[in-house]
Formats: sequence, C-alpha cells, structure tokens
Amino acid sequence: MNYKRAYAIAFQHPDWMKSLLLLAVCVLIPIVGVMVILGYRAELMDRWIDDDSDERQKPFDFNRFTELLTRGAWPFLYQLIIGLVLGSLVGVVYVMFIVVVMTTKDAAVAIIGFILYFLTILLIQLVIKAVQWPFVLHGQVTGKFDFGAAWAFAKDFYAKVGLTNLFGIAVPCILLDTVCVLAGLFLFCVGVYPAAAAVILADNHITWQLYRKYLDKGGRTLPRFERSRKDESPRDEDPADRV
Repeated sequence: MNYKRAYAIAFQHPDWMKSLLLLAVCVLIPIVGVMVILGYRAELMDRWIDDDSDERQKPFDFNRFTELLTRGAWPFLYQLIIGLVLGSLVGVVYVMFIVVVMTTKDAAVAIIGFILYFLTILLIQLVIKAVQWPFVLHGQVTGKFDFGAAWAFAKDFYAKVGLTNLFGIAVPCILLDTVCVLAGLFLFCVGVYPAAAAVILADNHITWQLYRKYLDKGGRTLPRFERSRKDESPRDEDPADRV
C-alpha cells in the first residue's frame, strides 16, 4: 500500500488549498456535509477507474453540492449502518469501564481498566474501518444502495484481499489519521477541519488501492454508476484539472 501517495492526494492540484478549505466547510455541516464529501470521493473514484494510470486530484466544486450530495447518500448509508452496529460496542465497553472505575478502590485496577478500554476502542475502530471498506466502495462505484449485492461483494472482497491483511492496512491508516488530526489541532485548532477532509480523501485513495488489489487477485469488476448528461459539467472534462 502506498500510504505516502494516499495522504498526499489532497495536495495534488494547484487549487488544493481552495478545495481543502471548501471540503473543511463540508466537514462542519452535520451529516449532509459528509455525504457531499463522499459524493466527491465517488467521482474521484470514477476518474481513477477510467484511467488507472492517472490518480491525480480534481478540484472540489461547491456549485455541484446537490449532485455530490445525491451521489454520496449511498456510501454514507453503508457507513451509518456498519458504524451503528459496530459502534454500539463502544458504548458497551464504556459502560463496563465506568462500572469498574466506580466500584473499585484500587488505583492499579482502574489504570489497567483504562488501558484495556483504550485498546478495545482501538480494536473496534480497526474492525469498523476494515469492514466498511468494501461496502463503501460498492456504494461509491455503483451509485446505489443494494445491501444484498454489497454483502456478496464484501464476502468476495474479504476472501481475496484477506481480513487479516485489511486489519494490517487499517493500523497504519488509523495512526496516520490521528497524526493528521493532531497536526490540525496544533494550527490554532481550526486546522482540524481541513485535516479531517484530507484524512477522508486519503481513505478514498486507500480504498482505490484495495480495489485494484482485489481485481489483481481475480475479483469481479463492479457495475458502474451512470451519470446523466445534465449532471456533467465542463470542469469534469477539463484537462487542466488533471495536473
């Protein structure tokens, strides 16, 4: 996996700062903003699939907010379902940790409980990221919500790429995500929003690399989302966008 390439993808266009700031605005908008970013990610995935020799960025166009929102709805729904199911485990672990801290009078036990709590949360984050990858990929590429088809694709994806391999890839991703967000916090805290946007784009490139790995191992090509001509803009086909 090319982590350096993935975490640099947000800066691969001359207008990267403008795009990143606009994406940061989307990060500030609850739910809807995330859906718009996921729609933007889906269109980047389209470009990379059409020309896998050119993985460069294209600028984010805020004028296409509605189209991107619609495109990002399905991958967001997959994220939401998986996040709610697996994320509920975080609540269970948190309650158990609070019970241990409140009932014990031994500081050593409380410290051990905190360490176990932290490690469990980290493990759950790894599981969520590894499990979400094929489902979000399916939603992005197909442009629709079909849980049955996505589940069949995910099982084949896990079999060919390997769950153990996915967990191994998720570990450095989470560490790098944390470094990026902390770096944003050091920039007077407001930098955390562009940093979060850059992390979301990096995850998209990791997803793209995983898709290529899956295809290289004999995986089936996903059916593509078909855009109507009215949804296309001159910017989509502008060679200047491909640095």
